[in-house]
This record gives sequence, structure tokens and C-alpha cells, in this order.
Amino acid sequence: GGGGVNLTHIVSVREKAAVLGTIGELAQVDGVGMRPFVSDLLELLIDALQRGSTRDIAVVTMGQLIESSGYVIQPFSDHPQLLSLMLRILAEEGGPVRAEGLR
Repeated sequence: GGGGVNLTHIVSVREKAAVLGTIGELAQVDGVGMRPFVSDLLELLIDALQRGSTRDIAVVTMGQLIESSGYVIQPFSDHPQLLSLMLRILAEEGGPVRAEGLR
């Protein structure tokens, strides 16, 4: 029958933003400790950057992660699509998002 439990959970934009914000806060507390995870976290952040609903928090979180971990140049060679994505965001966005992206 159809009485099974559905374990699929649709993650809301609010939940995604909360997780991204938490990653940024953790990076500020212990950026060096996050270094082993930076590449994997960047994959998540790049995905979030491509979605309008999470773009703003993803830009801020990426800045926090890169700055706090000292992982500054490497992201662009490890993730070649990142530079063109960031340039597109800078061209499309204004205000605080653009300022954070430039940072």
C-alpha cells in the first residue's frame, strides 16, 4: 500500500540561506580548520550562486570562506567556471552583492 513514510524533504530557500550563512560564520571562527573542506564547499556555493534565490547569501559566504581560509587564488583554478560566474554576477548585481563580489 501507500502507507510508507516519505523521507524526501524539499529544502526551502530559507533553510538553504541559513545553512550558507552558518558556513560563512564557521569560516570566520576557524577558517584554517575549514581548509580541508573548501573545495567541496565551493561546489555548493557555486550551485547557490547560479540560483537567484540564494545568490546574495552565497556571495557573502564565499567571501567569508575564501578570506578566512586564505584560499584566495586557488578557487579560480580548481573551479574554472567561477571566474565567468563572478563576472556575470558583478555585471548583473548592484549594491551590497556587487560590493561583496568585488571584495
